[in-house]
Amino acid sequence: MSRPTYYNKSLKETLLKANEMVRAEVLELAKTYTEDQLNAKPDQETWSANECFEHLNLTFEQYLPAINQGLSTYSGPPSIEYTSGFAGDRMIRAMAPSKGEVPVRKKVKTFKKINPSLQSAFVVPPIERLLEYLSEYEALVDRIEDLNLQKVRVTSLAGPLIKFKLGDALLIIN
Repeated sequence: MSRPTYYNKSLKETLLKANEMVRAEVLELAKTYTEDQLNAKPDQETWSANECFEHLNLTFEQYLPAINQGLSTYSGPPSIEYTSGFAGDRMIRAMAPSKGEVPVRKKVKTFKKINPSLQSAFVVPPIERLLEYLSEYEALVDRIEDLNLQKVRVTSLAGPLIKFKLGDALLIIN
């Protein structure tokens, strides 16, 4: 199976549109539900809405500095397209929501460092932090048209042995 090729401009538009949809949904949930409702767990094995938000926060907390580190060492001419890397493509596919596939795809275990149920109580409300991270992410995505997304490398959560191309990292945290 060949890995997908993305064009920076259309990838930027796709990521910004998805980011705006997430922001709108988060704001709607914040207006619609009480804090108690956001903290309620449907069952013992399922995260609450706030734990889902915190998972996203912890993911941003890990990846945004790694992306900025990758950008700080980047120099070179821009490119208008990139092809997804092997590790990045595998991660993107593994985390993509199932689209009514039968049977439903197997759940992917999360890394301990981004598992909200292993973290202490929320210091800052998860929605507030998530909105800040979405803004920071948006600012990064705004810059990708002028970069070579193949050359900027981002260290994965698994450790320094696995690095993603910048475009893959942006799709993973999207």
